[in-house]
Amino acid sequence: MIDLRESWSSALKHAQNNFRSLLTSSASASWERVTAVARETTTNSPPGKGKGKALPQASDVIVHRRPTKSGDVVRLVLELPAEDGLASLESWRAVLTTPEMRKEWDPTVEAAHVVEIFDPNTRISKTDFTLGWPANPRDAITISRAYTDANTLIDISPSLPRSTDEPGYLRPAPPYVRSQVHLFAWCIQLITSPSESPGKSNVPQLRITCFWQQDFKAMWGAATLTQNLPSMVIGLVRAVRKRGDRIPMVAGWGGGVSLDNVSFTVDRQALRVDYSIIPDDEDHMSTSETVTDLRALKEKRRLERSTELILPISQGWDVQISTRASSEETAKSPWAVYATRVTSSPSPESSLASPTAGSFPETSSSPSSEPAYDHIVFRVAHTKLQGHSILKVKLIVELSGGTSGLRINGVPHTIEDAESRDPSSYTMPKQMLEDATSISGISYQTASTAGSGSSATPSAQAQVTPKKSGERSPAADKTILTLVRRNYIYFTSLLQEPEAKWRHIIEGRGVTISKLDTIDPTLVVYRAEAVFVGVGVWDLYSTIKTPGAKVYWDRGFDDGVLLEDVNELSELWHVSQKAAWPVNARDSVVLTTSYKSPTAIH
Repeated sequence: MIDLRESWSSALKHAQNNFRSLLTSSASASWERVTAVARETTTNSPPGKGKGKALPQASDVIVHRRPTKSGDVVRLVLELPAEDGLASLESWRAVLTTPEMRKEWDPTVEAAHVVEIFDPNTRISKTDFTLGWPANPRDAITISRAYTDANTLIDISPSLPRSTDEPGYLRPAPPYVRSQVHLFAWCIQLITSPSESPGKSNVPQLRITCFWQQDFKAMWGAATLTQNLPSMVIGLVRAVRKRGDRIPMVAGWGGGVSLDNVSFTVDRQALRVDYSIIPDDEDHMSTSETVTDLRALKEKRRLERSTELILPISQGWDVQISTRASSEETAKSPWAVYATRVTSSPSPESSLASPTAGSFPETSSSPSSEPAYDHIVFRVAHTKLQGHSILKVKLIVELSGGTSGLRINGVPHTIEDAESRDPSSYTMPKQMLEDATSISGISYQTASTAGSGSSATPSAQAQVTPKKSGERSPAADKTILTLVRRNYIYFTSLLQEPEAKWRHIIEGRGVTISKLDTIDPTLVVYRAEAVFVGVGVWDLYSTIKTPGAKVYWDRGFDDGVLLEDVNELSELWHVSQKAAWPVNARDSVVLTTSYKSPTAIH
């Protein structure tokens, strides 16, 4: 199964590289303009319904085609004003990452559902297509991953590679014929241009780019599906405007939670999440490239035995929570619900920059500008189970008609306020975001693509909040204390080494460098000694412990982030080191412990 997961990860990585190459070659002459007339569909509401403003037509979509060895790649581009709820990238993400919604905006899709979810950004889906008589219907099994920045949303989907070891639920079943999706990717960008007149506000533009390459393995019917691609883009715009703020999303889950099934019912506008609370284990995290291992570990610990969802705050929600287990005592295990209102207010650093390099735009206060995006972070936390019991939980979040607020099993629940959170802290690979810049036609800069001179900027530091130590098992505390004790004993043994075992290396500017003389060639220990006059112990300690000061005396230091206050003596830090040719940049997670006395600090 591990080899199978690795092949899936390789397919996704190959699709990401292909997507980046298509982005960087957007101005290439190999793209040929296609003037085929797209067929209009009536599966969605007519233009302007509900808002009174007309939507663009299929003829407004610019279509290009590029021949490749595996077939033609189709590129579709549409620009329109970011109005009527279209400026919220969360609404676009909700529609694109919910497979059941694809039938609403893609006229060629008969049905779609989630097969498996690896993390909140990576999913496996099954999509059924209809080609029309006399061709048999087609299906596709795709792995998708979404990336989000303050102003960019990218969703990439390729087909899973076929394997003899694949589980039975991934194999094709008659009458469906398995098709091959080489690439199906979306890039949604919010673009702001400077106002023509000083007193006149400008409306941000939305650029929608889609890359489509799919082999239906059919002699007829595929050409008709290609002609429907412009209508698919228009259908997506209609779906986002109509249902973008009515779709809840799974934001994450932690250790001790096994996600069984996630499904969305379009007609009821209800999200159902089935999961299990399992005994504590030491299973490895899923191999996801959406986040680093460090970030995944932090999220797993933060959401231990908890499931977290994001609910649009503009609607009312009815939540039904039910539990079952093999024993009545386990089924009645207590659980708690936390609902918090979170506001994502883009800062100037995370907004789109003007075409002038290195400058930031002024915040627009026009009525047409999209306000800060509000949502509800909904979390269900469970207690630790006894023994080897397993608790099955069914969570249903349904849109409440005619009422606002939040109701849990029919009882109103209070929504608390929380501090604002910058959406630029979402995980968007820097290189992919830079490649996406080439297709927007303008120069813009976010906190994640800030200048490469110094990464320890105030705006970047403000995005990371140190986490306090939460509930930790006695075994974990014992492991930390053992690690600290073992290293401190080693440190004190070095202090007690006789002077004869230290070989002098170099001396300069009052600092003496010595090397420990040992018979083990793999053990390399250096000692630096110096005597300072007029400097106190606490002055040196504050200079060593403060990352903002370390950038002045350590040339190799790049950035330091406080991850957790372990206890009153120890802290967990993530430290980044600059690259020094020919060595690449390095990072490490360090557990620091300080023992202080009036005359000495270790």
